[in-house]
Amino acid sequence: MKKNHLLSGKQIWLSLVLLIALLSSSFPVQAQGLSFPAEINKSFTPISIAAGEISRLNITVFNPNSFQLTNAAWADNLIGVQPGISIANTVNLTNSCGGAVTAVAGATSVSLSGGTIPAQVGATPGSCTVAIDVTSTIPGNLINTIPAGGFSSTGVGGINITNTTPASATLQVGGVQAPSLSKSFTPNTVFVGEDSRLAITIRNNDLNATLTQTSVTDNLPAGVVLANPVSPTLANCGGAAVVTAVSGTGVVALSNLTIPPNSACTVRVSVRSTTANTYNNTIPANAVQNQQGVTNASPASAVLNVQNTGVVKAFSPTSFQAGGT
Repeated sequence: MKKNHLLSGKQIWLSLVLLIALLSSSFPVQAQGLSFPAEINKSFTPISIAAGEISRLNITVFNPNSFQLTNAAWADNLIGVQPGISIANTVNLTNSCGGAVTAVAGATSVSLSGGTIPAQVGATPGSCTVAIDVTSTIPGNLINTIPAGGFSSTGVGGINITNTTPASATLQVGGVQAPSLSKSFTPNTVFVGEDSRLAITIRNNDLNATLTQTSVTDNLPAGVVLANPVSPTLANCGGAAVVTAVSGTGVVALSNLTIPPNSACTVRVSVRSTTANTYNNTIPANAVQNQQGVTNASPASAVLNVQNTGVVKAFSPTSFQAGGT
């Protein structure tokens, strides 16, 4: 009987598997589709603020690819174009990109590292957003830009996906009028050991902006101290205002004052001296601090005259008929 030289179906299948494995090891197959650059968009909300107010900076990355982007990173230098913008005291960070965001109150840069941008779904690009609060005390049109190539990420197959166009936004910061400062003693002449009321007044000269987080410190001249009791009073200084004034010390510290537009805040305390003298009490220029970054251009001074205790006598009337009183 002749031998059958025809291969069975199982043998043919095994031969094809071996052939495919051989070809795969010799010629690796790369299944990779088209890739597109990422896009970055940024915005300020609101786009216009008065000096010291808060705006929300939003930085959004869009992924137009059918695959997610990993190791996403970018850095935004807030003063890269011109000085002025900084991160607000309360950062108020939100982040839908994952990874790590570096944003420190008072700093002038914010960055993302290790983020993930989801893939495009249908005609809608994948996206994620990092948002923080920013502020400025420098008036003008402040431009903030992340340049082309400022974003980096890893796509399918390890390819680098970046942005080929810059992302820019402008924050308009309006100027605020400088406040004025004045002070007085009532009465301004007392005897040794008597009390006088010291008044410190900060006037907000701007017609639109409120002065917030306002503070000033008055160092009394040597020989004058806060009385006991100090009896501090405040007028039009905001409900959260703080007066630090301890009997027997020579420092009056005012903080967290809120002064509405075109109005004045006045703080009064009692002072005294045990030494007769003429005391000149001055708060220097640039002593007022606030969130708006404006201060007093001129010093504020007041004089307290302290006299030795004396006896005064008089006849009234000084002339009268005999027998009169």
